[in-house]
Amino acid sequence: MLSCVNLNNNNINNLKKLNDDRKIFNNINKDFFKFYNDLNFIQKHFRKKLVKLLEDSGKYVGYIWINNDSRKYYRIESLSININEDSVKCFKMLLNSISLKGSFIYECEKNNFNYKVLKEIGFKKIQGTLEMCCNLIGTKHLEIRKDISITKFLSNQDEKIRCYIQNKIFEKDDRIPLSIQDIYFDESQDYYFEDGCYFINIDDKPIGYGQIIVNDSMPIVVNFGILSEYRKNGYGKYFIKFLQNVAVKNGFKEIYIKVDWDNRIAFELYKSVGFKVDKEIYKWKLQR
Repeated sequence: MLSCVNLNNNNINNLKKLNDDRKIFNNINKDFFKFYNDLNFIQKHFRKKLVKLLEDSGKYVGYIWINNDSRKYYRIESLSININEDSVKCFKMLLNSISLKGSFIYECEKNNFNYKVLKEIGFKKIQGTLEMCCNLIGTKHLEIRKDISITKFLSNQDEKIRCYIQNKIFEKDDRIPLSIQDIYFDESQDYYFEDGCYFINIDDKPIGYGQIIVNDSMPIVVNFGILSEYRKNGYGKYFIKFLQNVAVKNGFKEIYIKVDWDNRIAFELYKSVGFKVDKEIYKWKLQR
């Protein structure tokens, strides 16, 4: 018989096994004990109140861990059950064990079964990111175009123009503009790759910016874009090919880029130069 119980000192070891298996349902489920082990006694007491375990005839088969961002919004940090259980029924029981009312947000990397389960429970997709990968083996040398020049970003010289270009490219009503301090902060990070930052120029005027960072030895294109008035002229395709060549020259065999799920123009651009979807990560919302 299925029942939901609170996390306590008697069953916390059972959670450890479920926590170890958390990536089976969702590869980006958070590690509860990574947070819990650094807390003091009082903090641990309150953290345990945010976890419910699903029990089936004395055996623990699933759990949910939430955080409250506000009284109306709750973030599901981890949600998992044993895959041989009735997924929809079990997840509904876990969610119903939470007495709170409001919006529950859950970030999930799509696999063969979680997407369908979340939809059946009643979650709705509200945001998404596609991580794309390109195999660089066999990448062709870029032919030079006389109407385009590409120049390297120079530290302690080009921060102001980079800040301006990025703010124009990614300008949105709900976006906080970058400051020059943000650019300097970026340059100070471990992922920063000095030989991977470039402007694309027309008549010596910067019309776009693109950057390769290196995270866990993996090159990723970030902050890539062309000013709106210069789009649809092939500059973006030429520029992304240039960055692919930069990666090859630096010994990388693959390169990655991320794109919003609803940005079809950017998606088709990256696809046209060899990128393929490697991961899909979505934010889901359940209203109660």
